[in-house]
Amino acid sequence: KSNDELSKLVSILFKNDYIKTDNSRYLDYRWSTEEHIRLRGDFWKKALRGFQMREMLLKNFQKYPTTINEPLCCEEVFLNTDINVNLCGSYLPVLDINCKVKESWLQILPFKRDLSLNELLSLLTNIALDFDNSEGNRERIAKIYTRLLEDFYIYDDTNRNLIQQWGEKNKILAKDGKFYSPSELSYITLDGFTSKHQVDTGKIENKEKLLELLKLFGVKIYTEENIEALCDIIQEDYKISTRLLSIVSILALLASDGKDKDYFENKYVEQSVEQK
Repeated sequence: KSNDELSKLVSILFKNDYIKTDNSRYLDYRWSTEEHIRLRGDFWKKALRGFQMREMLLKNFQKYPTTINEPLCCEEVFLNTDINVNLCGSYLPVLDINCKVKESWLQILPFKRDLSLNELLSLLTNIALDFDNSEGNRERIAKIYTRLLEDFYIYDDTNRNLIQQWGEKNKILAKDGKFYSPSELSYITLDGFTSKHQVDTGKIENKEKLLELLKLFGVKIYTEENIEALCDIIQEDYKISTRLLSIVSILALLASDGKDKDYFENKYVEQSVEQK
């Protein structure tokens, strides 16, 4: 069946509680001597006591509708929690139904509950491949960064190495709406400074953790502690003096304290000659 048709059917099932099958009728069956010999009735009765055929089929063989339009087994599908839906969108397989799953179903079906570090990074990879929706994904990317920070992935050595390796091979979003290798991007904390390619991080409050994550990605970080002014050639800029000369009469007027117009004109001429 198509993903849409399957979604409707599964939604109907998951709206209601799951009812376990009853195997007791098989356990109470009176096995004949011939059946004992031929089917080893005692063996099968023991096996049936802990075996649930329907649950096994639902868990291992039944396919479930997903947001990537590909039906998959439950172990490959993320549960449709609000967090998973908002983070994954159509980039990772989330259960695509119009209701929440009853807890009785979750006790037998091992849907994925949370995204691991690898899955969060895969999500960023898939988003970077969708060039046409970069603007619409700005908020989603910021949420993924926040999730990476909240789960303390940046403090474990193994995870830090994994993030660094990912940053060497993948791209992240810049403020111009395009995706670049992290090594081509910068993050500047100094007011009044900018650069051609700045990483886009959205509105993340914990700047200290954010800087650590961006460093692991490979982004160039510029702060008051590490910024250096490098000038190969020192040149005098006359734009400032020209600008000041253009407003010197106004400045003189402010400091005049009642002096006449000729006084200011003479002062302006004198200063202009001196500057030449």
